[in-house]
Amino acid sequence: MPTETISLTRALAEVKTLEDRIQKAILTAKFIDVVQGAADTPVDRAFRSKEELASRIQGDFQSIEALAARRAAMKAAITKANVVTLVKVGERTLTIADAVALKQSLFIHTMLLEAMKQSQLQGTRQVEVLAKQLDEKIERLVQNSFQNVSKVSEEQFQSVRKPQADAFEPKLLDPLRLNDKIRALEEQLDDIQLNLDFALSEVNARTDVEISY
Repeated sequence: MPTETISLTRALAEVKTLEDRIQKAILTAKFIDVVQGAADTPVDRAFRSKEELASRIQGDFQSIEALAARRAAMKAAITKANVVTLVKVGERTLTIADAVALKQSLFIHTMLLEAMKQSQLQGTRQVEVLAKQLDEKIERLVQNSFQNVSKVSEEQFQSVRKPQADAFEPKLLDPLRLNDKIRALEEQLDDIQLNLDFALSEVNARTDVEISY
């Protein structure tokens, strides 16, 4: 069984190349063909004899099998390295597999961040709208209550404002302390995005894997 040692970076690149080659080989391969007459003359005149055609068919299949075997060996070696090799991402130490999973999950955290920001913005705007409506309502009530007063005192104003404020003053209900969570998640995403790709590239380049097939 042939064995070779290559870097994880090269193994990852070769897997992609092998997949492209396998796809092309399958699309262009002959797996069966037609011959004619007692002499078994190939219908495809590119082949001079049935032996030449049979050799091509067998060769195409063997080539696909060899490429698939090498890809499987590469994937096995990569998987093995990914679960035992550690990589430092910012302040966190992860296996390569966990780092890759983290990278693939970033879209979830990004979506969560945007949803929290949007919710905070909508809540703030709703409070502003309701507060303005309440101020306008209080102003109308003050004017109606003290039509004959040249100047409304603070006590008179508060006598109208306080019951309305107690009943209708809008405010955000924020049990999550959303601003803190947004800031923490932004810092986490910035740290991961800054360090993750670089850390993976570094560790892949210095990690060797043994390929046997």
